[in-house]
Amino acid sequence: MEDSHIYPQTYWLQEEHWGSAHIGVYDKDGLSGVANDMLSHMGLRSDTDPEVVVPVRNKSFEEYVDLTPADVAWIKERYRTDYELLNAMMHEPERFKSVSGSWCG
Repeated sequence: MEDSHIYPQTYWLQEEHWGSAHIGVYDKDGLSGVANDMLSHMGLRSDTDPEVVVPVRNKSFEEYVDLTPADVAWIKERYRTDYELLNAMMHEPERFKSVSGSWCG
């Protein structure tokens, strides 16, 4: 892969390894809830342990950028495998060891 500032997530997590992956999906509200759910699911945190707090430092969620159709097409092609990963996480969570996030069952 050519030099890139942000590699696709699938650069690190190839499809053949999905079955052993614990996936945490988070949004602009942060990672704390997902981190606690994942640690509990993996047996690394009990109900009596203090909750993990992950501060949100990225303020870019408050900034909006207008994308042209060409920009959107480039993103969809560049990160095509990430779209496939997200689709699998949402619709085929059984393909992973576990999937935690606000939209997960």
